[in-house]
Amino acid sequence: MRIIHTSDWHLGNRLQEKTRTEEFRDFTEWLLVQLREQKSDVLLISGDIFDNSTPGDSTLELYHDFLSKADQTGCRYIIMTGGNHDGVAQLESSAPLLKRHHAYLVSSLSRDNLEKCLIPVADEAGNPAALVCAVPYLRPREVAEESSDSETDDAYIRGIAKVYEEVAQQAEGWKSAHEGLPVICMGHLSVSGAEVTDSTRRLIGTLETVNAGIFSPVFDYVALGHIHKGYSLAEGRIAYSGSPLPMGIDETADRHVLLVEISEGKVTREKLAVPSFTLHVKHSCATQEELDTLPDRLSTQEAEAGSKRTNLQLVYTGTDLSVEQLRTKAYKMFHRLYNYKLIVNRPGMYMELNDEDNVQDLSTLTPESLFEKCLEKYNLEAAELTAIKNCFRQALDSLNN
Repeated sequence: MRIIHTSDWHLGNRLQEKTRTEEFRDFTEWLLVQLREQKSDVLLISGDIFDNSTPGDSTLELYHDFLSKADQTGCRYIIMTGGNHDGVAQLESSAPLLKRHHAYLVSSLSRDNLEKCLIPVADEAGNPAALVCAVPYLRPREVAEESSDSETDDAYIRGIAKVYEEVAQQAEGWKSAHEGLPVICMGHLSVSGAEVTDSTRRLIGTLETVNAGIFSPVFDYVALGHIHKGYSLAEGRIAYSGSPLPMGIDETADRHVLLVEISEGKVTREKLAVPSFTLHVKHSCATQEELDTLPDRLSTQEAEAGSKRTNLQLVYTGTDLSVEQLRTKAYKMFHRLYNYKLIVNRPGMYMELNDEDNVQDLSTLTPESLFEKCLEKYNLEAAELTAIKNCFRQALDSLNN
């Protein structure tokens, strides 16, 4: 059985205030090619499909477009779980559409409905081939155990462990009836020992960490999500695929999905490197001379990465240029880029300036075009945009009359 394991897509995410729809589309198109070329039987997406609980229309369109195309690659099962960023109501609203794409989704789980996470997988002939225990992100109100007298005993962590214990018991029953067939477990949580980047920490907050011992040996492979850096434990039996696209400037290295093959009880993993569709890069300069060399350095990096677009974070620590001089100079040097952010970090001053903040003669803009530029910073749905623009026009009309 061949499985592609991925997680933490965060569709709809904005990096340095820039919409990333095209970058996400590049990734999903690349993944469709991998599903076909790798002859994958199952695709696992272990939570945080979306970046927030109310994704916009363009994000939902990308999601459904991917599912419809994935169904045509020969991959027989697409199994997804909800993450802490996903909205349960939003995920479930599209659930009726999933069956036509051979897709399965477990958005939430509680102690009294554990059977909903058990998804039997069949081979091409319809014979049992594996069992996937698709456990989503577990919310405290759904699984927390009763409190105890011990100050160090966390009711939430004990509740998580109890759920995985009970899921493992059901998996053992299935495995005893299907000797030799694998059981795969999915999860969206933080396991002790995993490496956490600063960007991941900002996104996941301070969610509790569990011990890897909660995953029973009955699970031949544990496909985890939640941590954005790929990481494995227990000699690869437990693994994070990491987010396929960087969620921060500090997460650009080693973006991949995992190709997992289970044969005769043995599990092997292989990284499938995700191309750098956008070059996300950070540079620091302390003088005007250093700044002047940056375009050439960027050109070299762009050529090496083969990226379609560049997103630059520039930190300027020197005091030889005023903020206005820096702003104007940065615009002249980097306005060709897909996006850039200038951070002025000097004693007594810290300012962040996006590429939209460049100097422009306001006389060249109409009130309507200036207002639309402001709206570009927000990921609004079409209906919301229309309503806001109509209100703005009414306000303009009342002023002009």
